[in-house]
Amino acid sequence: MKRGLKTALIWCLLLGLVFYALLNYKQNEVARLDHVISQEEAANLIAEGDIVAFQTRGDLLTLKTYAEEVLAVHPLDANPVVLGQLAEHRIPHVDTSPQSTNKSETLQWLVLLVVFFVIFFIILRRLKGGGAYHNLFQLRNSRARPVRDVDQAKFADIGGNREAVAMLEDLVDYIRNPRNWQALKARLPRGILLVGPPGTGKTLLARAVAGETNGTFFYTSASEFVEMFVGIGAARVRDTFEKAAAQQPAVIFIDELDAIGRRRGSGTGTMHEEREQTLNQLLVLLDGLEHHDQLVVMAATNRPDILDPALLRAGRFDRMLRLHPPSFEERIEILGIHTKDKPLADSISLERLARITEGFSGADLESLANDAALSAIRRNRGLEGHSSPVLLQAEDFESAMQIQTRGNRLFDQLDSVLVESTSQFAEPTGRAVAQITFPSGKVVVGDVLWMNATHIKLRLTDGTETVIAKEQAEQLKAMDGTDFVAATDFVPDPWSGRTPDAG
Repeated sequence: MKRGLKTALIWCLLLGLVFYALLNYKQNEVARLDHVISQEEAANLIAEGDIVAFQTRGDLLTLKTYAEEVLAVHPLDANPVVLGQLAEHRIPHVDTSPQSTNKSETLQWLVLLVVFFVIFFIILRRLKGGGAYHNLFQLRNSRARPVRDVDQAKFADIGGNREAVAMLEDLVDYIRNPRNWQALKARLPRGILLVGPPGTGKTLLARAVAGETNGTFFYTSASEFVEMFVGIGAARVRDTFEKAAAQQPAVIFIDELDAIGRRRGSGTGTMHEEREQTLNQLLVLLDGLEHHDQLVVMAATNRPDILDPALLRAGRFDRMLRLHPPSFEERIEILGIHTKDKPLADSISLERLARITEGFSGADLESLANDAALSAIRRNRGLEGHSSPVLLQAEDFESAMQIQTRGNRLFDQLDSVLVESTSQFAEPTGRAVAQITFPSGKVVVGDVLWMNATHIKLRLTDGTETVIAKEQAEQLKAMDGTDFVAATDFVPDPWSGRTPDAG
């Protein structure tokens, strides 16, 4: 829960408790009297002459003694004997004006209500000043962020993924010229699921569809739909689709779809119910897309195996595009896109760069080109009086490669071939010898037994086995004795949910 909302709820709870205490205080005036006595005790006091006056108000009878004590006999309708004795002994009755009492009590209640609501609205105004994320009345609003034309991409900005681009070009043509397709009674899927490891261009493809159709691109993460309050996620999904429908042509891109699209089960709890309601609302809105010819819904995940089957049926996310790390030719194309506006020295060969960046994703290659440009700027800054244009040299790309391959690049490359693996767990079919260097200077060498996205298990030279978290390693390096590793040399785990050493 957001911190501001939690603070508001705490204050409201405290105010409610104060309000309840005051209400209880007014309704239980008996508790403020000196004593509460029985009918028999009251009769004895009256007979002994200890009572000097009495008063009735509501169902309460109070007796005042010579010692200035105020005694109560409650309830009044159960005291006919006491009232008779009071009249018999001619004890004076102190009159109270019901009208005056009622007005006084009404005024007190009005003051309490005014104070309560003033404090409540002051809290709301302070929360509203903190932005939509802290505004109680904006919890149901969509968090989808529209991207305008200046930030849009085109298909020309995409390297590789030719099959995915070809399919999306058909979709763009359908959005631009729906009549041509409708004349042939053709229907293209407008719920498209992009599957692939990070950095392979899932978001870029969705932005390119919006850019090619001159539409608005709505970006959101599936986790932004989910709150602890049941119904908020479903309301945000509806709000997202309503905003997109009002700005057609439009593309809704939902990243990390598995956050709300996991297979439904028999779980219990508020969060489980909220996620299922959000998923149900998404399914209903996907069914209604036939009423919006220029609205496309795209989503991304790297865990398609855990998605609810209802999401993948015809008419919803019925087209799945698998994106893979780029091939040699595709890396050349991607490097060309990201270096076309950068001045390169004649010694730079994109073919050579593509050859040494095996396993790099499109995002990695873009970062490589940018790091090389930063290196060139730093190198030129150190040359005094140098006025010629700055060119990216081979040494700049070498420096960028050191940055990119620092840490666990070797094993990240191997992880990138595990797109189809449901648990990101793999074992080498050949021998793989790794040297791991820790920040303390300690060095460990051993045969790789298995690895996943976060850990690696080695058999050390003394025969012992150990599991090491990759983030703890300063350097990971393949050693002599390692067989040539290709994508086919790693066996993906065929069982969903398998954990290392599970058997």
